Amino acid sequence: MAESYAHSLAKDLVVSWLRNAAASAGRDEFANCFGHLWRVNRDGPHWGVWSEYPILADRSGIDPVWDEEKETDKSPPEGVWPTSPWEERPPSYEELISEGRFPGAILDIAIQHKGSIIIGIEIRHKHPVSRRKMDFLEEVGMSCISVLELLAYWVLGQVAPPTKCPAEFWIRGRENPWVGRGEW
Repeated sequence: MAESYAHSLAKDLVVSWLRNAAASAGRDEFANCFGHLWRVNRDGPHWGVWSEYPILADRSGIDPVWDEEKETDKSPPEGVWPTSPWEERPPSYEELISEGRFPGAILDIAIQHKGSIIIGIEIRHKHPVSRRKMDFLEEVGMSCISVLELLAYWVLGQVAPPTKCPAEFWIRGRENPWVGRGEW
């Protein structure tokens, strides 16, 4: 299904805010964007902020995250760490379907840290995040991540990257996912 312009523009704008915050913080430092705190441990241009991030029922996309999924059909030379076919971006829906792998959910935006997705962001234009999507995320073990549903009109109405977002936009988790998680 095609996205509306409002949904697509809002998603791209939020991704740019998050990546700019990560770039400003730098690798292995904490980034903060409108109340989200995360430790950046990926380099640019993506900085561990992914758009259209697929999650499969077998937990692919979560464990391992896409840029850590290893090539399984060929063995690397001795002493060489295997690389992921998805180091530059997560696979698209079409690429997964052509491999016979079927996404159970696709997050509008995912923030990655230390081999985990810690924050999922959904852009709401016409419809809220579906119960089916939230149930699927629970089933595959994403109940520990924070999920934020940003309203497209709220995103598009900003005049600068916001320092905070309304508390009611958090549909699971809390504003600072690092509280109580120990050292990262």
